[in-house]
Amino acid sequence: MPVPIPFIQGSTEAWTANYTAERSINWYPELDKDGKYVLALRGTPGLTSFATAGSGPGRGFCVMGGILYAVSGNTFYRVNSDQTVTSLGIVAIANTFASLATNGTQIMIVGGGVGYVYTIADGLVEITDPDFHGAGTVVFQDGYFLFNRPGTGRFSITAGYDGTNIDALDFATAEGAPDNLVAVYSNHREPLLFGTRTTEVYYNSGNADFPFDRNPSAFIEMGLAARASVADMDNTVYFLGSRTDTAIGGGGPAVYRLNGYTPQRVSFLGLEERMRTFSAVSDAVAYCYTEEGHSFYVLTFPAAGETWVFDAATELWHERHSWGLTRHRGNFHAYIYGKHLVSDYEDGTIWEQSLDVYAEASNPLVAERRARTLHADGAYIHIPKLQLFFEQGVGLVSGQGSDPQAALSWSNDNGKTWEGNRFASIGELGEYGHRTIWRRLGKARDRLFRVRVSDPVKRNLIGASV
Repeated sequence: MPVPIPFIQGSTEAWTANYTAERSINWYPELDKDGKYVLALRGTPGLTSFATAGSGPGRGFCVMGGILYAVSGNTFYRVNSDQTVTSLGIVAIANTFASLATNGTQIMIVGGGVGYVYTIADGLVEITDPDFHGAGTVVFQDGYFLFNRPGTGRFSITAGYDGTNIDALDFATAEGAPDNLVAVYSNHREPLLFGTRTTEVYYNSGNADFPFDRNPSAFIEMGLAARASVADMDNTVYFLGSRTDTAIGGGGPAVYRLNGYTPQRVSFLGLEERMRTFSAVSDAVAYCYTEEGHSFYVLTFPAAGETWVFDAATELWHERHSWGLTRHRGNFHAYIYGKHLVSDYEDGTIWEQSLDVYAEASNPLVAERRARTLHADGAYIHIPKLQLFFEQGVGLVSGQGSDPQAALSWSNDNGKTWEGNRFASIGELGEYGHRTIWRRLGKARDRLFRVRVSDPVKRNLIGASV
């Protein structure tokens, strides 16, 4: 008799694969307690080229007046809805991500020791005010651009609705702890000042000399590990945090979201252990987007070459890989022109990201699921048959994908070596009763199954039985 097995989950790979080696790559879990199975897997979005902004790489997006603006390579571009791209000038922000913010008529662009302001009337101009000493990040709130001065605990503001006008006296210093600011961010009209070890919350008090004051009851004992990792969704802020308890051996990066003013850890131990092995995490970049009831926090580590995604709807993580990579191609995201657009980390391509696309341009989008290890506490288990329950009948009319295949491999040593790579059909177009079955799978004390789908078709996986 077929027995359902726990095949569906997110990526939960632990500090050792002998404990758990579960991974979901380019598949994300869907949770429905009233479904045939509680969890199913849906394919992550594919990519089609929307526009090309120079030679790249993509370094920042901003939307103003219903128009997308982008920093690609060392150039600032306007990207129109008809997919035409116009160069607006050079930005000398070298080897770093750009931070952009708009007040509705101006866009302020900062990074490192330089800054620029763009207006439709005057074009792109460099900030030459002698009171501007560079900025790491910039946000807009209540008529002012706010930015942090690199290497200090200071943040400054511009004149009202004028990013080119800066007064040397319009600054404040985060004084709750002696650490430098990494980034400024605004959420619910409250500036968040992220330091290396702590975070302070300010509010607009309306003071005549300097309008922002510190909220004395909202001091956060958590710092920021990567300045470009801050993003918001579902009325809260997510970020890659740096713990302050290193003196007792508790340091290391972890992903948090703010619950009010309390950082709530959302990463799992296996991911945190993995991050500790990365050569760098300070270069991490993140964005959030919402689609079909899911809110995703997409976190990429460029140095490590990995992309991890937290889904607030299920509280589960999954991974995204582009062809030939262990990371996703996207660096930044904007929802504009009714589309999800992402910039390419390597070149000037601006991609449209869509759940109705099952490839990345001419490259396949390979979905992979490594399931929970089957075992019987050291006894042999015999597996004459495995059946995976896909959404059937999704084949294309012709060409690759007309008879879409799933490739099954298995490991008897917790993923150290693999065998099999046996193919079975998901079902040709309209073949709604098709069953995806593999037979004569032998015996093992520990059996880890891996399934991959690379054909450009819908790849919804509902469950499994043995």
